[in-house]
Amino acid sequence: ISGKFHGYIAAKVTFGAGGHQDNVFEEMDTIAEWWKTHRSNSEEILIVLIDTDLYSKFEALEDKYTGVDNVKIFNHVSFQQYMIDTYYIDESM
Repeated sequence: ISGKFHGYIAAKVTFGAGGHQDNVFEEMDTIAEWWKTHRSNSEEILIVLIDTDLYSKFEALEDKYTGVDNVKIFNHVSFQQYMIDTYYIDESM
């Protein structure tokens, strides 16, 4: 991502449990943990985007990185709202 901010997006979709679906949150946690360890002083942002029906796993991952300023955990709807709330400028006002 480059523009109003700079960074990277890691995205996954997982619905239901079992098989590879169970690994999605572990994979995303590994990426976010690496970013927290090695890029915490960077101005770049890591967006972890997961669309899922596994809400408790999603919320646990979201809670884990709440205090890390440059790691953001979203689904596609909350990511869009974050972009609007944070970067949208209404030129008509």
